[in-house]
Amino acid sequence: MNYVKLDEAEIVKVCLEVEDIGLLYHFNLTKDLQSIELLESMLDFLKEKGDGVAISNSYFMAGVYLGEIIKKSIGGEWVYVIENKEIALKIENEFIFPQSRIKKFSSESSGDGLLLFAKDILAKFRSPS
Repeated sequence: MNYVKLDEAEIVKVCLEVEDIGLLYHFNLTKDLQSIELLESMLDFLKEKGDGVAISNSYFMAGVYLGEIIKKSIGGEWVYVIENKEIALKIENEFIFPQSRIKKFSSESSGDGLLLFAKDILAKFRSPS
């Protein structure tokens, strides 16, 4: 896949904005695995309250935040994948698309949550090859 690296400072800004939005609604997000369930609750809340544009923006921002939680644990770098026209977390030689998982989570009434998604990725990349 063809990609370009993203500016980490912009990723940090997005994460700070997610945390600020969370605080407005009493969700104290801290970029750790425990925050993923809070992120799920926040997305559910925003889905009930928001309009289409707000929801679309929240998917993007929540995806970055979810990716940063994963990146904090196992490393990686943010890239823009040209073929997909989407940002991804590149870990080793694989691309993870947290925004796609956020969209799937938000469109399902049940199913695997974001925590399971994160734990599966962490287990995969922490396992000896």
